Amino acid sequence: MLIALVKSYMMWTLGGEVYGAAISGLLAGSELERAAGLIMAPDAVTLWMVDAMQAIYRFFGSMMTALEGVASSMIAV
Repeated sequence: MLIALVKSYMMWTLGGEVYGAAISGLLAGSELERAAGLIMAPDAVTLWMVDAMQAIYRFFGSMMTALEGVASSMIAV
């Protein structure tokens, strides 16, 4: 579970293209690098976690925007 969490966080922060390029680089390397690339390759659980992280981020972002709007309207009064 920890590996899936680390993978999903890395994919979410780096973006799919950068993460995919890094994995491709690992898969083209030595035996140890290929093993790491196979472990770090995206899977269904990881992709689901990335979607969940993005949804949580959007939720809290919209809540902050709403709270800023309320605060600014209270200050204007």
